[in-house]
Amino acid sequence: MFYNSSILIVDTLDSPLHIKEVKGDLQPFRQTVIFEDGFYVDVTKRLFCDNEKEITLTRYVRVDNDTYKIMLIEKWSDYLDIWLYQCKK
Repeated sequence: MFYNSSILIVDTLDSPLHIKEVKGDLQPFRQTVIFEDGFYVDVTKRLFCDNEKEITLTRYVRVDNDTYKIMLIEKWSDYLDIWLYQCKK
């Protein structure tokens, strides 16, 4: 993995300030997450980065001018595998 993207961790969708900036590897990804009530979300990106305690399911990440909702976090021994949904503005 090449950590070649600057990732801004933010609290809300429209937050003008970021909590922390980290480096990560953002890759295209295609997966549909289906919830019990029939609601579904298309996950379009996957992010790999170092373990960061600031990255939680209640937060968002911003890459360039795009904002993503964190949908799933898989914690491995030395990195995180994060599924992202691109928010529409």
